Amino acid sequence: MRSLALMMVVSAGTALAQPAPGVREGDTLYGAADLAALLSGQAVTFFDGGTARYAADGSYSYAYEGSDQLWTGTWEAGEGSAVCVAFDNGFARCDIYVSDGSRLVLITEQGDRFPAQEKAPI
Repeated sequence: MRSLALMMVVSAGTALAQPAPGVREGDTLYGAADLAALLSGQAVTFFDGGTARYAADGSYSYAYEGSDQLWTGTWEAGEGSAVCVAFDNGFARCDIYVSDGSRLVLITEQGDRFPAQEKAPI
């Protein structure tokens, strides 16, 4: 019984120590302050044509190239490289940004990776 309890504790510890889905060996995570400094006042454009704008005042917008639809809300950087957005429509999500050594990459909660094509001041 004792070995079963120890095995359960070790297994739980291993699960807790695993990185977020989509994070790969060699990815660099950001602390909250570093991520806020990296994104604040910047527009991040992805290869799929979408652009996320992280205003210095905490406002956020996302639009696809050629689309009239604009998603707006507020953003905040958190620990573990997390960037959380509260959309004006009531939806909220937290994703993470990492550096893969050559570029900035957004990783969704599901582990999908979206490399940034460009990061530029708003």
